[in-house]
Amino acid sequence: MKKLLLVTSLFVFCLGNYSHADLGDIVLMPGMTHKDIAELQQKLDILGYFNHNGYTNYYGVKTTNAVKRFQEDYGLKVDGIAGNQTISYINAKIKQMQLVEEMAEEKDKPSPLSSRAFIDFARKFLGKPYVYGAASGKAFDCSGLTTFIMKNFGVDLERRASQQFKNGIPVAKEDLKPGDLVFFSSSGKTIGHVGIYIGEHKFIHASSSRKKVVINDLRTYTGKYQGARRYLELEYEEELEEENKE
Repeated sequence: MKKLLLVTSLFVFCLGNYSHADLGDIVLMPGMTHKDIAELQQKLDILGYFNHNGYTNYYGVKTTNAVKRFQEDYGLKVDGIAGNQTISYINAKIKQMQLVEEMAEEKDKPSPLSSRAFIDFARKFLGKPYVYGAASGKAFDCSGLTTFIMKNFGVDLERRASQQFKNGIPVAKEDLKPGDLVFFSSSGKTIGHVGIYIGEHKFIHASSSRKKVVINDLRTYTGKYQGARRYLELEYEEELEEENKE
């Protein structure tokens, strides 16, 4: 993969220096001197037919032999002349290499994490008991729930709600997205509670008053709401439906 990236980068860089030349406009033959010959050598080098130790404008024995080897491999007339057909095949193979690289890059890209997958995972813990200091997966306190859920999506949080509030990316209330942490204070000063926003004004949290993990409407916590922090980006798929009601 690295080798393919390297040769394609070489191709783009080198061709930038020869953008004024359209390879294939003229037939290139042994003994000629022409600016297009250097581009021909570069492309043959990328395809593995020309050992690169300096490109020239001269069509010598080395270039002729490289063209012949290419022609032989692809069933073309083996005459060492870079005519329209040979150049077309060379360009096609270069394009094919680029497409293979692009496909490999797309395949290597991690699939974006969907908001639905995140919400579905968080909802698995609805009804789990509230236990102060717990973060086991069987019981939680508020920051234990956020720590546990986020860890399953590759995010390591500080354990306390106040610490979680100090980090992450601040998010305005109107810009909340599923996965954002929402923070609250009963005193108006110290952060004392945290939950996870799941869309449609709803958030999931381990409630000390309800003694379990529940979903509530964020709008009923207006007086206590202190802000939000974003720790991961989710691909938003669909609106949170009525199923997320208590």
